[in-house]
Amino acid sequence: MVLPGEDYVEFQAAEALLREGKDTEAAEAFRQFAAANAASPYANDALERIVLLQKLKGKPAGAGEYRQALFLVDRGEVEQAAALLQKITEPPLADAALLFLGELRLWEGQTPEAVALLDRLVTEQPESLLAPQVRYLAAMALARSDQPEAQKRLETLVAECSESPQAEQAKVVLENWRRQAGGR
Repeated sequence: MVLPGEDYVEFQAAEALLREGKDTEAAEAFRQFAAANAASPYANDALERIVLLQKLKGKPAGAGEYRQALFLVDRGEVEQAAALLQKITEPPLADAALLFLGELRLWEGQTPEAVALLDRLVTEQPESLLAPQVRYLAAMALARSDQPEAQKRLETLVAECSESPQAEQAKVVLENWRRQAGGR
């Protein structure tokens, strides 16, 4: 059994603040986490949560449904959470809801459905701050079953979102794949 690292524990502490509705404290905890743990696999998630918290300010349409979906997922009620998230179709939370839905489908092992949801976000909201992360997530989900398609998507991410942290991650993955292919 692998125990979670200290970075996971810190990230979960910030998540708990978010679920409790302590948005200011959660935003600060995520900022501190991202700054102190840039190499953590949870660093991009922390940045995503900061964007989400900015969108939740002022209680926009869908904010209640989004928060309720967080609680439902914590209780294992994934389909009820998905139903709530599907109701969020207007900015500023529509992109976050699609990302969350895509992540839920990935957790359930439903890769084609997840990738379709993530692609929908990129198509419908290409200017979303979440678009680079979503592109990376979709490519990595495809990597297990269709590495050529994943490679194409990562190369496109690098070309079109070159300043994003996900483009840097994509470069590392592509280089690793090239090394593996050359080592055969």
